[in-house]
Amino acid sequence: MTANLDKSVVELIVREVIKSLQAVKQEKVYEKPSLLLVHEENHDKEEVNKIAAGLQAKWHVIPMSFRSPELLSVMIDIRHVVLMDINQDILIRGALGFTGSAPCELLASILLNGIPVTLVPTRSLEWILHSEDSEDQLPEPARHYRQHIRKHKDMLVSFGATFAGLTGLQFAPAANGRSDYDNDMNNKTLYFDNKVLTQRDVQVADVSTILVSRLTLVTPLARDTAKDKGITILVKES
Repeated sequence: MTANLDKSVVELIVREVIKSLQAVKQEKVYEKPSLLLVHEENHDKEEVNKIAAGLQAKWHVIPMSFRSPELLSVMIDIRHVVLMDINQDILIRGALGFTGSAPCELLASILLNGIPVTLVPTRSLEWILHSEDSEDQLPEPARHYRQHIRKHKDMLVSFGATFAGLTGLQFAPAANGRSDYDNDMNNKTLYFDNKVLTQRDVQVADVSTILVSRLTLVTPLARDTAKDKGITILVKES
């Protein structure tokens, strides 16, 4: 009797698993857009990893140094580039279109191809991110010199570049209709990495989208409840 019961339970579980796997194949699957995070070779690796981790919720982050031989080859599928360690030399040369160094050559290639790029100044150049009003206490020649440097920043902005600091570096993929991921990320999303997504998990979820791992088993009741609540279940590509 026990053996027969055990076989029945196992058979039921197998049926549920097969049913779930078949349903997963029919669900929308997306791949996070790729973001290239470029930095100088001597940049603190721990800080680079921390920045990459902060961006990975919405991006597939590829960290590389400016002098990596594979740098240009990965540009094909890149949707956004973050260039760290932008010093005054790169800022001015990049604005004037000079390509005499690896960072400037990369920046020129990005701008020529219309790839969205965010430039992160070095700490010594972070003043360029702040308002000129904060520099009233400086001597007039210093303020005039800073205005001269800012003109080159404005040139890069006119070419499509944006500037940001390292603190709280966050931005979402552009909502340009390019993928389901872009549109869904504008709504509330639950990132679910547990082994099983149950009906209870869906019932208490106050979101429009549940993003599950490829290894997560979605129960039929969870799927039905999501449908009733108008919640979309997406499966991470990677």
